[in-house]
Amino acid sequence: MTIYNNLDNMILSIDCISLGYIDAYCNGYSWALDINRVEEPSVPPFKYFSGWLGMTQRKISLVRGWPVALLAKARNDEDQAKRAFVKLVSRYRKLCPVPGMSVVLPREQRRTDKYLRWRHDVLKLPPRERTPIPDRIQVILLRPSDICYLRSTYGDQTEDSSLYPDVGMALREVEDEYGISPEQWSIQERGPIVVSHDNVSPDDTQKETAIRVQPNNCYELIRQIKARPSMYFGGRSIEELGVYLAGYTSAMIEYRIVEQGVPPFPLFLDWLALTQKGTWHRGWAETLLSKSKYDHKVALKRFFQLVERFGSLHPVPGTSINLRVGQKRSPDYTQWSGIAKNLPMPDRLQIVQLRPGKTCYLRHWFGERAKDEPPLFANVDMLFAAVDYEFNIGVDVWSAG
Repeated sequence: MTIYNNLDNMILSIDCISLGYIDAYCNGYSWALDINRVEEPSVPPFKYFSGWLGMTQRKISLVRGWPVALLAKARNDEDQAKRAFVKLVSRYRKLCPVPGMSVVLPREQRRTDKYLRWRHDVLKLPPRERTPIPDRIQVILLRPSDICYLRSTYGDQTEDSSLYPDVGMALREVEDEYGISPEQWSIQERGPIVVSHDNVSPDDTQKETAIRVQPNNCYELIRQIKARPSMYFGGRSIEELGVYLAGYTSAMIEYRIVEQGVPPFPLFLDWLALTQKGTWHRGWAETLLSKSKYDHKVALKRFFQLVERFGSLHPVPGTSINLRVGQKRSPDYTQWSGIAKNLPMPDRLQIVQLRPGKTCYLRHWFGERAKDEPPLFANVDMLFAAVDYEFNIGVDVWSAG
C-alpha cells in the first residue's frame, strides 16, 4: 500500500472531510517517509503535488497551499473543489519516478560565491550557512512528463529538492550553486561516495562533524513544528496537528518503521491514558482541546509539554521469545478481535520497556523487520497476560527464553 491507497479511502468519504484535512494527513505521512528514508516505489511523492499543480494548472496561486487554491478556483464551491482534487490527484499519481543522470561531488566541493551572496542578499541568511555539501546529486524524472526533482545524497541519507519544470532548469540550478556544468553529469556514478563538509574552516569542522539534513525522528520534527506550526499543517489548530501526526503514524505502521532511541509515537495516546487524569477515548487532540476549554493556543502548549515528556523516555529492549512454526492465535482472541485471522504471524516477540518507569510494549519481529505494537502496558505482568490471551504463551515460556 502507498499514500495513494490511503487517499482512495479518504476520497470515498470526501463529502465528510475537508481538503485541509487531506493536506495535513498527507504532509505528515510524507514527512515520516522522508525522515526514515522510505521510498514508495513507482509512485510520485505526494509532497510534490502542490508544485506539480503550479506547473500544470493555469491561473492558480499556491501561496496559501493547494486546498485554498483549488477552493478559490472553484469560487468557494467546496464540492466543486473536491471533485477537481480527485481528478487532479488521479492524474498526478500516474506519473512514475525514473532515476536519471547524476554527478558525484568531490570532497573539496564548495558553493559558488555568487550563490552565497544571493543567499545573503535575498534570503537574509549568513553567507557561510552551515548546511552540508552533498556527496552526489541525481535527477529524478516524473515520466511521462519533463518535470523532475533533484535527489541529494549525504552519506547514507538522501534529501529531495523542490520540483523543476524540466531537466535543463534543474541543471542550471546546480550550476549556479556549485559551479558544475551540464557536461559533468553522467548516467553512471563516476567514483565512490565520500562524506563531505560544508564551507567551514577545519576548526569549525572539528567542532561539528555531523550535520543533520533533516530531523532524526518524530520528536525532533515536533520541536520544529512547535517553532513554526504553519509551515507544516497550515494553521495553529491542535486538530490539524492531530491529523498531520495521524498521517505520520499511518506511515510508521504501514512500513513497520521503528525510530531508534525514542518511544513509538503511536503509543503516545496510551501513555496519556496511563499517566494523565481523565479519559482519552476521543484522542489526544480532542481531549486536550476540551481540557483547555477549546483554546487552541493553550491546548497546543500543553501538547508540546506532554509530548516532550513522553519523547524523553528511553526504550530498552528486553527478553524475547521465538514463536514455534505453525503458531496460532487463541480462539478467544480471534473471536474478540474480529481481524486476527488476517494478521501476519510474527516470528519473534520482544519486550521493550520505557525507562525511567515501568511501562512497556511488545515488539513483533518478522524476519529482520520489527514492528512496535500497541497497546502500552502499565507493567510487564499486564504484557504477559495479554500475550497469554493472544498466543497461549505463559510466563514460564518467557523465563525459559
